[in-house]
Amino acid sequence: MAFVQAVKARPASVRLTNTTVTEFRTDNENLDPTDDNYGSVINRLNLNGNSGPIATSLRLDGMYFWDTKEPWHENDARIERLKVQYRLGDWTIKVGDIYRQLGRGIVLNLRKVDEAGLDVLLRGGEVAYGSNRQAAGLFAGRANIVNIDILKQRFVDDPDDTLAGGWYALRNLKLGSLRMTLGSHYLYRKNESGSGTSELDDGSSNVGAYLEFPALGDYGSLYVEADVQQTREFDQVTDGRAAYG
Repeated sequence: MAFVQAVKARPASVRLTNTTVTEFRTDNENLDPTDDNYGSVINRLNLNGNSGPIATSLRLDGMYFWDTKEPWHENDARIERLKVQYRLGDWTIKVGDIYRQLGRGIVLNLRKVDEAGLDVLLRGGEVAYGSNRQAAGLFAGRANIVNIDILKQRFVDDPDDTLAGGWYALRNLKLGSLRMTLGSHYLYRKNESGSGTSELDDGSSNVGAYLEFPALGDYGSLYVEADVQQTREFDQVTDGRAAYG
């Protein structure tokens, strides 16, 4: 007796995009000869794939300079972005390079502005849970930036600052006929390049909370957030406060 089992492969999609920016800078008459008369090519190749609950992304960055002898015009090619994401019901697991914002971004705002400009994220891992009633997550890793200063056309190293934190929110709470969200978040940051005279680790701790009414009838919405920060630098501790509405 023979048994035949049919295996059905999950459908997969792949997307590839490429962005190339070429410049040649002449004398800008700012009396600084180090940023005149040179050329550059910046190339970014993005590859994204999805299959069922698994999503992957990869980005290759390259930069090349010519007609320049400045040491900060450094030719470079590297895997700048790599991420694997897995969804299991209300849970999401991410490993690699992750964008993350807490609240409205006062405490933490790691994001991408445009394809060829500012791009800052976290290289590490994240576990998140989200349902109609609750949202929570934990993350940790090191800061990872695009390794070129777009304005000054200079190669820059990753800061490698350590970041760790999390968030929790109660969703769809009822207040009469209105629905609201009440949330909180925490972030710890440790500077990789601390002061040589500091006896303790330089960094900061941040705590915040927010209240949001997505809809106030037909009149609009409301969001308020308050954050506090304690920063240690050169063995001196300073406190900061911020509010957003």
